[in-house]
Amino acid sequence: MPQPLIWVSLALLFISVPLVYNLISRAGNETRMLQEVVRMREEVRVSEIRRDQVRVALNHAGTDTFVEYYARAYLRWAKPGDTVIVPSTAPPTRKWWEEFVK
Repeated sequence: MPQPLIWVSLALLFISVPLVYNLISRAGNETRMLQEVVRMREEVRVSEIRRDQVRVALNHAGTDTFVEYYARAYLRWAKPGDTVIVPSTAPPTRKWWEEFVK
């Protein structure tokens, strides 16, 4: 009588090994996917912060204050009536494309 019970138990054990392996494999995949979701959410958060910074900079670039500062500081323009002083030890000027090709 115990002999068929042993065979049935061995058959069930034999069938359960691949199922346990599949369960462990799926749990590992789930863990990796959750880690990837967390990483992507952080990447989205950083991108949204950067987008907001660019929007603020773009809004500031459209103001008259920035345009005047850029014209005076970088383009070395002056308003009518301004006294222009050129230092004798001014750094050599560079062509505009030298800024992009270094």
